[in-house]
Amino acid sequence: MTGQPLKTFNGHQTTVLTLLAHRKLLYSTSSDHTARCWVMDFGDCTRVYKDHGHSVSCLIENNGLILTGCGDGMARCFDAKSGALKRTFKSHTGSVNCLRYVSNRLFTGSFDGTLKIWDATELVAEKSSLEVGKNSKSNLKGSRLTIENERSSTNHSRNTFERSDADSGFDDRDYRMSVPVRKVDVKELV
Repeated sequence: MTGQPLKTFNGHQTTVLTLLAHRKLLYSTSSDHTARCWVMDFGDCTRVYKDHGHSVSCLIENNGLILTGCGDGMARCFDAKSGALKRTFKSHTGSVNCLRYVSNRLFTGSFDGTLKIWDATELVAEKSSLEVGKNSKSNLKGSRLTIENERSSTNHSRNTFERSDADSGFDDRDYRMSVPVRKVDVKELV
């Protein structure tokens, strides 16, 4: 260990906010209103995901899709390869801080204290049946939804909300917390 960086990735104009490593790619988000895709081995930026109205606060990759959360209260879905904007999810009144994608549902958590569940079936339907597989049905039965937030950065007390929907499945709805939503997780119950 030399204490020296192995590689420097240049391209963002302002603060880098989040990173996601996926296979040989590195995705980054920034307060410059963009997300970027980098080839880790070379440091080359191969795609810039634009059309954000504010800082990009979070990002996930799912089956050839890039989903971003933004300070303008919107989540966006891009084609990972082309960078083309496919859909905008608009409803939050505060920054979208966290995202999860499970069983054709997009979960967005926001600084406004809400968790929203979106039907994203048509995003999967646009993929060929070979890419998606046979079980592309939207079904969250037997899943546990966990929403976590912190009341303040000084006392580190947390509110956690859990809901198991083994019989009914999740529907498209809003869940409201008294403080900003920081983390959303959805896990299948075994």
